[in-house]
Amino acid sequence: MSNTQSNNSLRELNAKLLAKICELRKKIAEDEVEKTKLRQEFKARTDELEETISHYSVEIGKLNAIIIELEKNKTVTVKLESYPYVTKLSNSNDLEVSASPISPSNPTRNHVYFCNKILKQYPNLCQEGSDGNDNYYGITDKSLYPLCKLDHNDENGIEGRYEIESYNLKCEQCKIEIEITA
Repeated sequence: MSNTQSNNSLRELNAKLLAKICELRKKIAEDEVEKTKLRQEFKARTDELEETISHYSVEIGKLNAIIIELEKNKTVTVKLESYPYVTKLSNSNDLEVSASPISPSNPTRNHVYFCNKILKQYPNLCQEGSDGNDNYYGITDKSLYPLCKLDHNDENGIEGRYEIESYNLKCEQCKIEIEITA
């Protein structure tokens, strides 16, 4: 091969390599532009997320303060639910005590009405406790429960449950249940 041919081959090869280098530099420049755009988008999204996190952190702090306040009032609320005569006035810390509790549907057929009716109908029962709409009864003296004629110990007592305008009385020991209506 002659020297001229080899110089021409090298020039061709050099031209091809320069074209490839230009192509790669152009690709690198495009990649740099794309990388810059992605960094800007990432920064904007990060800022947005940090703002959202900050906002929710403040909201969580407010909710935690409310929870703490509710926990302080929890014992009062639980106790009030057990007493049908006591109601909390809205937007106030004052309590209202009524001598005759009123049911929303029928003023004469409420929880207290049925409790009194049970105690009159079954004089050997005595109310031992109340938990919202549930009442717990024991047997007075050494008598038997009038529905099942069994002796009851403390573990298997009699439970009453108030529902709107009716009352269910249940023997926990033998599972006999009666419904008392007005």
